[in-house]
Amino acid sequence: ELFGDASPSWYGHVDEPLVLAPHPWCEPLPGPLVQWPDEPRLLPRQLPEARYLWSALHGFDADPGEDSLVLRAGDMDELKLVCINRGFGAFALHEDWAYMRKAAPEDLKAKLQEGFRRTVFFLPQEVRLCAVWTELEKCEQQPVEEGTEAFEQSASEGDSRLLLPIEEKHPEAAVEACQRACLERDCGGYELSNSRPSEARLISREEAVGIQQAWFRGEFRHRAAGSSSPGTVHLMQLLPVCISLEAVPGMDAFEGSNARVMKDPGFVRCRQICLEEGYGGFALSKGNAYFRTAAGPVLRSRLKPAPATTFYILNVEEVREPQRHLHSSDAPDAAEARVQRVLSQLWSPRATAASRRTAQSLLHSCRSISCDDQDEWSLLEDREILAQAGLLP
Repeated sequence: ELFGDASPSWYGHVDEPLVLAPHPWCEPLPGPLVQWPDEPRLLPRQLPEARYLWSALHGFDADPGEDSLVLRAGDMDELKLVCINRGFGAFALHEDWAYMRKAAPEDLKAKLQEGFRRTVFFLPQEVRLCAVWTELEKCEQQPVEEGTEAFEQSASEGDSRLLLPIEEKHPEAAVEACQRACLERDCGGYELSNSRPSEARLISREEAVGIQQAWFRGEFRHRAAGSSSPGTVHLMQLLPVCISLEAVPGMDAFEGSNARVMKDPGFVRCRQICLEEGYGGFALSKGNAYFRTAAGPVLRSRLKPAPATTFYILNVEEVREPQRHLHSSDAPDAAEARVQRVLSQLWSPRATAASRRTAQSLLHSCRSISCDDQDEWSLLEDREILAQAGLLP
């Protein structure tokens, strides 16, 4: 029995999207999806939003002439919102016009052509945020008695104590219970002691920051295989990952075994459905998407020729930084800095849409100050007001 509301799913049923559950339920993700640090608190079962890294490729185009929608170029954020919200794969900006392309970003990336000197091709890459746990031990171990006493003293403090399920057939249940408790109670990690195998101590966010700083100073290290450490700390960390689709033209897997069928859903929606409902991929034929429940490696091994069909396999990989950071240090503080740099580069559709609504509301309020003064407003003055409010780049 668990102390509190942690509910491991190794036994029993948990009604939630698989991508919100601890590993391995959330595969191919390395850990459950979590909300962004600046995102409002989500409702139960609600998935955090996808954010994007945009590449601006000067002098390139893909599928030129195959335009699903043509818009007059204006505000760049507005064009990005149209691209994402309407399920387009990318868009080309040429002079005063934006040309939306329907193919998946991965397909368009493979079709890039040079020689379009007056064109900029904007290609999005979907990014999600996962929670992963790093197992640490102290570099200079305390005597077993002292370590045990410290654990028992801290574990006796009400809400930090977690009773673990003892499952001989499923030892992973204890790990899942700890990770679920971290997520549900907004903790920074958990501690296990060899002297108390049926219990864990939850670590607060504040304590986790202190442990991380001690790790940076070299007081902690990754737990080695076969270590005799009397206890381990499992520190929760954030890991941004790219969500992509591997396209295999002219192929299908488990043809006819459709878990779900959707008509012309768009690739953004298809990736979302794969994550929400645990599908490993889908076949696209004649505008319809046919989803498959098998995992990506299984689907890849069962591909067979299928005319007029393209099969897409969901892929997940850690976000890689630009070339200038490829040789950065692997120290813990350098890894944390890399994550923060990646987060600062991401574009949020939700935040962008909210900023635009705020800007429109503020502009409307400014124009309504006095009917007699309305004719005196100029576009330049409007932009100055919005810039002072922090609503323009």
